Amino acid sequence: MTRLPTPGSDEGTWGTVLNDFLLIAHNADGTLRDGVVSASDLDTSVQAKLNAAVSSASPVFTGQITQNDGSGNLLYGISTSGQPLVGTGGGSSVTGANVIVLGSSDAVPTGLPAGTVIVRKS
Repeated sequence: MTRLPTPGSDEGTWGTVLNDFLLIAHNADGTLRDGVVSASDLDTSVQAKLNAAVSSASPVFTGQITQNDGSGNLLYGISTSGQPLVGTGGGSSVTGANVIVLGSSDAVPTGLPAGTVIVRKS
């Protein structure tokens, strides 16, 4: 059974006994294991703050996601309205295009709609 080391005894094994005890609630890197602390273990004021934050949080992303080249020109992204963005060079973009992002060695799928823009990630 895992236990804390006993002062005055456990000579030569003190560190091992302590580490065995700590590994019950901690990962080897010192972080807490998942599920060790539940909401009911928290102080009621902390629970109230977490509940308020969760209830006021919006699950809908309302920002814009873009990938730029090293010069700040848009390569591709998603607009705030959820439309695909494709960079055309010089800082301009096309919205609402059919966009496919492929890795540098991915094969281009067949049967793509006319006007589909393929963006390759290097």
